[in-house]
Amino acid sequence: YRVVGKDTIRGVHGVGKQHRGVWVYVTDREKKMLFIKRAAHMKTCPSAWVTVGEHCKPDETWKAAALRGLHEELGWTHETLLSLEPALTQLTPPFLFNNTYTNGKIDRQWTVIYHLPLTTATPTYTLSEEEISASVWEDPKTFMSRLSVTNPECDLYTQNMVFGYGAKLVADKL
Repeated sequence: YRVVGKDTIRGVHGVGKQHRGVWVYVTDREKKMLFIKRAAHMKTCPSAWVTVGEHCKPDETWKAAALRGLHEELGWTHETLLSLEPALTQLTPPFLFNNTYTNGKIDRQWTVIYHLPLTTATPTYTLSEEEISASVWEDPKTFMSRLSVTNPECDLYTQNMVFGYGAKLVADKL
């Protein structure tokens, strides 16, 4: 699963280079899951509801990428992440997320799914305005049942993988 070389996201998705990444599902004490809405200007899946996700940097571990994603997208401090890290659980071995978007972008991401169950009060978070436009804590099954694909770039296959597979995997463990 080691991907050699460095490239931009556009370079990777433009020609379908294999790369590594993580999806992190955060749940609270009430078993509600955090869903975030990508900003409208994002190049991949703009305005789509997703979970915390991050591409791995070269030689970065899957878990380090997950923690970096929580920091970058939710603004959690180093101290907060240190306290949460023991609860961050890897749910899947790497699997190949393989998708061609309607705009021609090709995603060939070796993906690992993590779950972060919050057992105490939810830490205060500040959404990255560069990447995220909204958030909601909701029962995952309820959220998925009313989810609709509102942006053709983030097609049904992607939504089914992120929500139908990943969120269902976590929801079944709650």
